[in-house]
Amino acid sequence: MTKEEIKKLIKEILEEDKQNNRLLDTYNKVELMLKHYNSFKKRILVLQQELNYVVVKKKVNYDVILAHSYEHLSDCEKIELKKEQIKENILKYESVVNLIDSGLEVIKNDKYYLIIPLKYFECYTNEGAAEKLNIDRATFFRNKNRLINELSELIFPDEILKKIL
Repeated sequence: MTKEEIKKLIKEILEEDKQNNRLLDTYNKVELMLKHYNSFKKRILVLQQELNYVVVKKKVNYDVILAHSYEHLSDCEKIELKKEQIKENILKYESVVNLIDSGLEVIKNDKYYLIIPLKYFECYTNEGAAEKLNIDRATFFRNKNRLINELSELIFPDEILKKIL
């Protein structure tokens, strides 16, 4: 998958979750990606398990005529088609997880790096994470925002460049 395809994929995923009918800026996109990181990883596992147990379900619907029908396909072809759809979904989730992982790898040596895993992966409250790190709230928020901005620059450099130009 190319970098452009990955960016397009992330954009599609994140556009589904708009705030007040406006597109998310890069900061909010990264924050949303971090919030759903654990769910994405679990979803990958579920899809991988589902891939091993694909079956064709016979469905009869008398009151609706579908515009497209897969009746002409054999059961084997239907299973392969379903497997391809599942693999495509796995790739989407893996792309987002890999982007997050690569961004986190770059900032992992930051003094306040632990803010990110505590807040987004371990679901600490802001106050709880600040207390765990033995820092005040202002320091927590300032560094959380700074780290998310750094991740934004790493994950969405083209969008930031567009804003500047």
